[in-house]
Amino acid sequence: MIIKVCGLNNAKNYTDIIDIGVAMTGINFYPSSKRYIDQGTLPPKSTEQRVGVYVNATLDYIRSSIEDYNIDLLQLHGDESVNFCRKAQQLKPIIKVWRIGATIAWESMERYAFADYFLFDTKTKGYGGSGHHFDWDVLRGYKMKVPFLLSGGISPDDVDRILNISHKMFGGVDINSRFEVEAGIKNVELVTSFIAALKKGDRCNTK
Repeated sequence: MIIKVCGLNNAKNYTDIIDIGVAMTGINFYPSSKRYIDQGTLPPKSTEQRVGVYVNATLDYIRSSIEDYNIDLLQLHGDESVNFCRKAQQLKPIIKVWRIGATIAWESMERYAFADYFLFDTKTKGYGGSGHHFDWDVLRGYKMKVPFLLSGGISPDDVDRILNISHKMFGGVDINSRFEVEAGIKNVELVTSFIAALKKGDRCNTK
């Protein structure tokens, strides 16, 4: 199971999170976000994969951030077109985000089935970081072959629910606001205990 910790924008906190053994980190390049990196410097990469988080960004901006921050994957969290996503995928593997409400337009999602991952987040007025769940049961209708990450208000109390997810395309979780001391800075102890609990109950390798 992949563990992705998103919205990190503090160098020391980033290092502390990496020391836990997290597989993916999310670096927010959306200027309107409270977790925007804002020219902050990050420590050298270790074994983690760095995910750049973008909302309707330009390809030129994405290219420059890949070089400046050593980005491995692109999380497209806005209203990016199929054509744009294909072009972005020529730069790095992509995670296409879907904001989930009461219903899901599966036919729209199918046009993006070339993505390397999907990420399912809670539909809000903004773009993520709401701290709220959506109804995970709607994902029973997901039939595509793209592995997905689950996001949207995941908290330390969700360990049992996560471990009970049996969908064959479930790849892991993306955690953010419910593990924060303040926007952009995670509670290292909470993240550590959450990962330990998942590892204890997961039959597969949890990273």
